[in-house]
Amino acid sequence: MTLRGCIFFALTALVGARTSAAEPWQARPADAPYPPAVAAEPKLSVWTGIFDRPLRACLGQNVCSPDVSEELGIGAGFDVRIHTFGPLFVLFGLEVVRTIVDPSLNPQFILPVELGAELTWPLWPVRPLFAVLLTPLLYLSDDARDFAVSVRVGLEATVSGFGRIGFSSTRHGAETFEGFQVSLSYGR
Repeated sequence: MTLRGCIFFALTALVGARTSAAEPWQARPADAPYPPAVAAEPKLSVWTGIFDRPLRACLGQNVCSPDVSEELGIGAGFDVRIHTFGPLFVLFGLEVVRTIVDPSLNPQFILPVELGAELTWPLWPVRPLFAVLLTPLLYLSDDARDFAVSVRVGLEATVSGFGRIGFSSTRHGAETFEGFQVSLSYGR
């Protein structure tokens, strides 16, 4: 091999090694931070919206109009996120919500179960969240049920030594409920 061939070979090897270290398809080191494959995150939320409630929601002998009931609700629950690949997660959530209503109505307990797909970039320190959800709603005090198609947008941040903090807003649309949910979540 000539001197020119040796120099060409050495430069090619150095340039190739330098560019290949920056390639995104290479395996990540074992100690690199990465989200867990399955993560459970507790959350607190505030619900607001207009409910279409049955007549049995009226208290006692009161005559009321439960079909357009503006209510505020406080909820607590958890989300389970399963990382599939890249920015895609499968999302499962369960929550218990109690509404604060007009004095002529019974307050209601709602059990929403969220199922859907979430899109986020798990390695960004501050990242946007976008999720499309199918949310079965079980109204425990009204003995009713419904399905909502929901869209969630928000932001999540990783705080070193503390964990992940997320803030999101969800728009729910169902036959018996139109409204919003604002959530605060925490994860390790």
